[in-house]
Amino acid sequence: MAFSFENSGDISTTDFRVFAKQGDKFISYFHDVPLYANEEKIIFNMVVEIPKGTNAKMEISVGEEANPIKQDVKNGNLRFVHDIFPYKGYMWNYGALPQTWEDPTHKHPETNCFGDNDPLDACEIGSAVGVRGEIKQVKALGIMALIDEGETDWKVIVIDVNDPRADEFNDISDVQRLMPGFTMATYEWFRTYKIPAGKPANEFAFNGEAKGRDYTHAVIAENYNFWKRVSSGEIPAKGEKYSIGSPNVSVEGSPYKVDSLNVTTKEAVLGEEKAPEPEGPVANIAAIVEQQQRKSPHGTGTLSVTIQGLAAASAAGASEGAAGIENKLKELAVAAVYKAGQAEPISTNAEGHYVIHYHAQDGVVVFGVYQKSTPHRIEFSAADEVTAAGFDMTAAAFASNGIFTFTTKHGAVSFSAGGVVPTESVPAISNDSLLAVKAPLAFFE
Repeated sequence: MAFSFENSGDISTTDFRVFAKQGDKFISYFHDVPLYANEEKIIFNMVVEIPKGTNAKMEISVGEEANPIKQDVKNGNLRFVHDIFPYKGYMWNYGALPQTWEDPTHKHPETNCFGDNDPLDACEIGSAVGVRGEIKQVKALGIMALIDEGETDWKVIVIDVNDPRADEFNDISDVQRLMPGFTMATYEWFRTYKIPAGKPANEFAFNGEAKGRDYTHAVIAENYNFWKRVSSGEIPAKGEKYSIGSPNVSVEGSPYKVDSLNVTTKEAVLGEEKAPEPEGPVANIAAIVEQQQRKSPHGTGTLSVTIQGLAAASAAGASEGAAGIENKLKELAVAAVYKAGQAEPISTNAEGHYVIHYHAQDGVVVFGVYQKSTPHRIEFSAADEVTAAGFDMTAAAFASNGIFTFTTKHGAVSFSAGGVVPTESVPAISNDSLLAVKAPLAFFE
């Protein structure tokens, strides 16, 4: 029998809940929705708590009977996450895998932290915007280990099996190949999303690496077993670190199984859903980069102004020569700027994120934009060489004859003083500088 849900209460208050149902019967999102939609094919059920592009921090209430979805509350106020540029709200459909439990009494041997007392979190990367309360059938592709205020908080990367591209994705390597930069963007979102609220950046186990499918399945199985222990009564439903709302209507052998759950609903008041604002015409290079980042998440919030700065340096080079390029690059808030053939940077900034290498000769200037090597690099022909040098490439650009062309590996764009123009062909340059010439030009392939 299919699952459904019922909204209860005013969404602008702490009374709001979303209850799971099967037929006319209320069920528990935590206990009664099976983990496996198809165990043989390793297809999981996922409860959508937060649709992509929304900010309300909703989650399954592990402590309440029926374990409904409710909005998190901090200091008596409903909790909303801040927008982390360039994303509006959550950058995926966010939710949980039912019948899993991150046991707060178990210290994971690799993260060296205890569980966070919640079901496993899931980030669904498909194209469709989910609906709060719906249950999707998903494939698990990979997993990240966020360390959230000292607790292990696994983030499972999944895709809806009904997504048009679902057959193309079977492991985290497929995400990194087909959606370059996406795992880095996911890492950066989780690392920074609490900073606007005055908290420090989050940390990760495994240096932020997204583990693959087999490791992910093992983590899911482990947390499934933790849930089995508490739902079966092997360990108590209440302990020093946790309190589980355990009543359910379907878990065989559970001492908490009942005929029906004690659920009282109120009239739902949801308010109006606002349509997305139209993007409007692209005005400049920074806007183009920001639109690319929203559509294909990658890089950090300073990438757009960095590339805009490269265009300004190119323009200065056309009118002032090599000194103009150098002076404009020194104005950028980047970690370092290197000129081809020079071992020492022409400028540094301890607060900067990106490193720029450039080469200028015979009216053509080439730029490479790099960040320190991470587990989330973008694959291209020179990627291994760049990684060996300690970097990952984020963007590349070249300019000649008043036209600036750049790519973030999500399409090349050429720009003149009058706006976007037909894309320029990549120049042929005889120079063996890896970071200033070879890698940037290869990034356009």
